[in-house]
Amino acid sequence: MIILTPEAVDERTFQPYGTVYDLMADSPAHNVIKSAGDGYRDSFIANALIDRPGSLGMTSASPLPYNIGRMERHLHTQEAMMCAGEPIAFLVAPAMTEPPAAADVRAFLLMPGQVVVLHRGTWHSAAYGIHGPASYYWMAEAYDEEPTIWKPIEMGPVQLVPPLLEE
Repeated sequence: MIILTPEAVDERTFQPYGTVYDLMADSPAHNVIKSAGDGYRDSFIANALIDRPGSLGMTSASPLPYNIGRMERHLHTQEAMMCAGEPIAFLVAPAMTEPPAAADVRAFLLMPGQVVVLHRGTWHSAAYGIHGPASYYWMAEAYDEEPTIWKPIEMGPVQLVPPLLEE
């Protein structure tokens, strides 16, 4: 079994799988607009989050460590993922016809204020809590009988373990 510790998500390393928006970054970030007023600061992306009308969903996630045996992909929609308050981690693999092999899987850490938008066809797992059970939001075109594809990870499962985070 392969054991993976999630790496910090950033635009460069996540580019093969999707787009990253960092709404909490102090420095200017890709496609993020900032404003401030009396007692507040705003950050928002300059374009639509996904390229189709999307449904907003929320998932309650188990804590790490967790053995992940299956991944999904969506050919009909992009999917955005964002924390509801606590950091989360998830697996991705390149968009390909065949289910991913464990050796092709990468793990990423998503911190509050960061959003990822997965390219169509990118294989991904659900996300899991770093400090315990956690919830996260997702946005995708979703409907009854949507064509989501879940497949076993070849030579899996993959164990996702928590990173050592500075408190």
